[in-house]
Amino acid sequence: MLTTIQTTTTILPNGRIELTNLAIPTGEVVNLVIFLPRTSIKGTAAKRSVMDFLNQSPGTPLFSHARAVEDYLKAERESWEN
Repeated sequence: MLTTIQTTTTILPNGRIELTNLAIPTGEVVNLVIFLPRTSIKGTAAKRSVMDFLNQSPGTPLFSHARAVEDYLKAERESWEN
């Protein structure tokens, strides 16, 4: 049976992780999963939302709102039928 222990710790110099838990026997092999904040990993950019990406793109947006997109698609579909 698996037992899960959740704790928070600080990364020590040279990337070391230290965990003290007297319930874990000395020499026991364990699996360790680390959850880092997105901005913590050096050399990687934080993930951005699609809207952030589009808002920072050069030029003006093609559509100002969802209704404009719907109108454009409707006109495009109607042009296929004619």
